[in-house]
Amino acid sequence: MLKCLVKSGGRFLAGFMFGLLSITATADAQHIAAGRIHSMYLAPDGNVWVWGGGGTKETKNKLIPQLAMTNAKAIFANADENLSFVLKKDESLWGWGVTDSGQLGIISGRDHKSSAYVATPRQVTRNVTDVTGPRTIFALKPDHTLWAWGGMGKERGDTVKKNVTRPVKKMTDVAQVSSTNFHTLVLKTDGTLLAWGDNACGALGIGNTKTHVKPVKVNVKPLGKRKIVKIATRNGESFAITDDGSVWSWGERNILQPFCRNEPRLVPTRLPNIDNVKDIALGYSSE
Repeated sequence: MLKCLVKSGGRFLAGFMFGLLSITATADAQHIAAGRIHSMYLAPDGNVWVWGGGGTKETKNKLIPQLAMTNAKAIFANADENLSFVLKKDESLWGWGVTDSGQLGIISGRDHKSSAYVATPRQVTRNVTDVTGPRTIFALKPDHTLWAWGGMGKERGDTVKKNVTRPVKKMTDVAQVSSTNFHTLVLKTDGTLLAWGDNACGALGIGNTKTHVKPVKVNVKPLGKRKIVKIATRNGESFAITDDGSVWSWGERNILQPFCRNEPRLVPTRLPNIDNVKDIALGYSSE
């Protein structure tokens, strides 16, 4: 179910299509990301290493880690689209991959004459601290404002149909954001957890399956006095890590199916036998 988990002490396990990779590093220095068909690792020296099918023009060997970019401070690989972003040390945001909905600030591939995949990293915007999303891209700025660009849908939270390649301000006082093709999760600076989008199997965590285009509060009562320190999403599912190292999830990865495979988890539910977790990255279909 979980693609990558960083446990206390700095050790992380990364499950990938070719097997299991285990690397020991300093927790504060390492960064990991798991994409739809590739994985990424940000080394302490700022070098970004990529392996799998979502590389750049320079990373042709899929079987071993290859250098994709330098001078980076954070990375993001989307689990739903073949799309990657690198936040450089100068706060500029660069990306490569699919951009048929304007994810990289341009629209490509819709005329069937050009590929939607851009293999050369390009600068998308600046002054960003975090980024997420496969079709609608959300970026968090240092002042905790949330900005969005790219495709329209329930996960965007509005009905804007123009200027999809240019960032639009969405919200203030945001600490973290995670988004999929179907829903979005936001952790506010005061600890409030918000969600919007498709809710067919409970991904919004509000106790029912009603879809919401506008933000609604997630029911965090099951967490008790625990505080959320990390959030993550993939299609149909939401995850949270709390300050005691426990992992919670709700919803089900069963989007576009006529029914939910299991009894829907409509509110956050603790995952058994997983503890002391510090970070999480979700894959496309690792179960």
